Amino acid sequence: MKGSNSPNDHSVVAMRNDIIPALAKLKHSENRLFQYCLAHYDSRGDENPSFEVAVMDIREYFHIDSNTAYSVIRQAMMRLSTRPLEWRENNVRKFRHWFDGFNYYENEGRFEFKINKDAEPFFLMLKDFFTRYRLEATKNFKHAATFKLYINVKQWENTSRWEANLDELKYRLGVAGKYPRWSDFSRWFLQPSVDEINEHSDLSITWKPKKSGRRVVGVAFKIKAKCDVAAQNAREIHETNQLLKDTEEEEKRLGAALAFVSRRPHKTPDSF
Repeated sequence: MKGSNSPNDHSVVAMRNDIIPALAKLKHSENRLFQYCLAHYDSRGDENPSFEVAVMDIREYFHIDSNTAYSVIRQAMMRLSTRPLEWRENNVRKFRHWFDGFNYYENEGRFEFKINKDAEPFFLMLKDFFTRYRLEATKNFKHAATFKLYINVKQWENTSRWEANLDELKYRLGVAGKYPRWSDFSRWFLQPSVDEINEHSDLSITWKPKKSGRRVVGVAFKIKAKCDVAAQNAREIHETNQLLKDTEEEEKRLGAALAFVSRRPHKTPDSF
């Protein structure tokens, strides 16, 4: 059976939370391919059809250079097929492919894919402990690190806060063992990813380092949905406008009172 979905900005990408760390290994082009393919499926249902996609559709959606689009997407398919999905069940560590292979039709500019049957529980029939977002939230990201940070903070959106040990954070962002100096990690990796999330996604996040003495041991993130931020800004504007209105009305009442007093006849005191 072949499906006929065509993803757009409102298409939903969803996955179980315990699979999110596995995204740390994906490169930027693999992230895009992974999301675009996953956006074809209804995460609430149990149907797992195969889908056929035109490379041109992905190129146009992510604004990939037309001269390199076909080679970039083909390489992403090859790499995604060699990076196994990894999880643990009791004392058994399992390795499976994300998708049940890709069929790439040369000279036709299209390919076919389907979620691996063993991976279905991570992407289909989701009811508890899963993360979801609309495809438009990440389409304009330029770096793999930004997507990895986004999907991790998105998981904690409902609690508005995520605190991560520094080693855990680096692992989840795919740079475990790298950036030994905190200043380099925060300046060249963390802050640019935060800036890109705040500019392009549906989230607004801030962060501060957690320290043990003078050493940074973790990062605390504050997370807000931009609709909440917009609502808060609207409330603040309304309250400011109301305050200005009340002040203006008070000044008018005071001015009227002074004018009334000035119009009253003045009595002169009796002479002795």
